[in-house]
Amino acid sequence: MLVSAQGTAFTYQGRLNNAGAPADGAFALSFALFTTNTGGTATATLTGKRVNKRIFAATDAASVLLNTDNFDRAWFTIGGNRTLADTTGTPVDGDTWEVEVKQDGTGGRTLAVTGTNTIVSNDLGGANGTVNTVPVDSAAGRYTLCLFKYSAQLGKAVLISVAHY
Repeated sequence: MLVSAQGTAFTYQGRLNNAGAPADGAFALSFALFTTNTGGTATATLTGKRVNKRIFAATDAASVLLNTDNFDRAWFTIGGNRTLADTTGTPVDGDTWEVEVKQDGTGGRTLAVTGTNTIVSNDLGGANGTVNTVPVDSAAGRYTLCLFKYSAQLGKAVLISVAHY
């Protein structure tokens, strides 16, 4: 297919099978853009992206552990002041994941971030990139949606966005 006069962004939709079934998991995919429709030189590549969106219901505990190899979106209700422990897994640069937190019927709960591989950005209440408390909505029954993005340069997951509803 020959395409011209396009912007720099594109969307590819297709189906990836693994052993005859829809792929599910992390795969080493590579896409390349070339200067011509035959031969040519690769001008851009995209590697190491996930194939699917995986949803995970985390268990409420004093320390909530999330493995980024197992989910792209997680949610849990906090029934007390909680700590979001270091994420585990092997994320690649640019991976994002959402964590939805619901206050229990009492409300007023807090969610701290500890460890060395997750940080809260300065714009969201962090102090010079240090780990601390996620700004969760404190009203009973309210939700907070946190968006994390992995930075290979920092070797950390960075909390980049928070929404309350």
